[in-house]
Amino acid sequence: MKDKLKLLIAVLVIAAMTIPVVGCKATEETFAGEITDALQDKIIVKSDSDILEFTTSDSTSYQLGDHQELTIGDTVNVEYHKDGSALMADSVIVENQVEKPLTLEGEITDLNATDVTVSSKSLTATFTYDQNTEINGDMTEGDEVLVTYEGDLSESPHATKIDIQKEEKDEASYEAHGIIGDVTDSSILLSVDSATAYRFIRNSGTQIVSSDNKIEIGDRAEITFTGDVNENPVATKVVVHHQAKKNQNVINGTIENAGDTAFTLNTGKHKYKMLVNDKTKFTGKKYKNGVKATVTYTGTLNDNPLAVSVYCSGGNKPKPTTTKPTTTEPTTTTEPTTDTTEPTTEPPTPPEPVIITAEGVITVWDTDKGSCTIKLDDDSEVTLDTSDATCSPGYFPAVGDTVLFTYVKDTLMLKDIQLENRPEPDPPAPEPTTETPTTTEEPTTTTEAPTTTTTTEAPTTTEAAPDPEPESGDDGGDDQ
Repeated sequence: MKDKLKLLIAVLVIAAMTIPVVGCKATEETFAGEITDALQDKIIVKSDSDILEFTTSDSTSYQLGDHQELTIGDTVNVEYHKDGSALMADSVIVENQVEKPLTLEGEITDLNATDVTVSSKSLTATFTYDQNTEINGDMTEGDEVLVTYEGDLSESPHATKIDIQKEEKDEASYEAHGIIGDVTDSSILLSVDSATAYRFIRNSGTQIVSSDNKIEIGDRAEITFTGDVNENPVATKVVVHHQAKKNQNVINGTIENAGDTAFTLNTGKHKYKMLVNDKTKFTGKKYKNGVKATVTYTGTLNDNPLAVSVYCSGGNKPKPTTTKPTTTEPTTTTEPTTDTTEPTTEPPTPPEPVIITAEGVITVWDTDKGSCTIKLDDDSEVTLDTSDATCSPGYFPAVGDTVLFTYVKDTLMLKDIQLENRPEPDPPAPEPTTETPTTTEEPTTTTEAPTTTTTTEAPTTTEAAPDPEPESGDDGGDDQ
């Protein structure tokens, strides 16, 4: 009986040892070191041998120094316990507190060689400064500054550091639209109209927006820039809205002097020498003198362009062929499966677009509507869609320009256009005729009276001045 009682007591003792005591906190530990970071609910403390992160809570107690706050650099002693993987701070005791610098932020209201007066929202103080004071720039009255100082504000404090806090204002930006006339690694030339072009500085910060992240001569683009457009403006962004077509220049004419390396194309008004190589593609009628041809070329017409393709017309252009399906009369011997077989029909070959090359004078050029009107040599006019047109490098079309242009006959889409001649400004000949009446306002001078009367008595000579009328008539004759 005694042995059973001893065994029961031993079991109860062991069971009591394994039952946790409710309300008891886990064993506390301590860690001393310097605060390297302090967040809302965490502090990071570094000792000579370790770095620990502690979680703080509403139950964490603090013994702070004179500053009444934790500061990075303070030396602390943390009592904590473990909660899973977290280290829960029970108390934080500041052993050594870092001295916070004294500062005043405000506006400079007075300044001389030895003193600076700064006014904040609540007070004004005058600080001494010397060659040992750290200043990040030139101080002027009105600057916003942060002054780090020593001493009492009421007893001539000394500024150890003055941080000038000037606001950096974003520089105003502008936009320009036109055609790229020249491109280098350091600049971009943009023609905004027929008479005006601007060169923009291009640097590593210039953003290029295009399908291939490149800009080339002839591209229509929008440039965002800063600075004065007339004084080295800086391009911050270039957006290419329409890339210049490559190898898409087309011209029509009659072939002359046909050869293996070159031929002459007679457009009726001009003759151009076109180069030929082993890659030039000939289609249509036989390539020979006298045939009409549509030539796709690279380069410029006045500098031996290279013919990429030559389509020779003249009636031998193959017509679209359509295979007519054959119908088989049903008979009793014909298998039904063969009757239902549909003959293959090749679709007609679409006709090639007719390309027209002509010369004329621009009478209307509307960039907003994307259209233009050109008066031809026979005084007829053609209105074209300019939305897909390519201008020669650096050229911006203007009313009055004589141009050589190419367009699609069926769709009236302008393909390319280049300047042939730009009219000179009208001479100031008519101006004296308008000023001559001023002489009639001086009847007091008897010596000039005869001249005045002859001018007024012969208005026909004034109205039919020989210079303007023949010039307009001559111009009309040239156009015809």
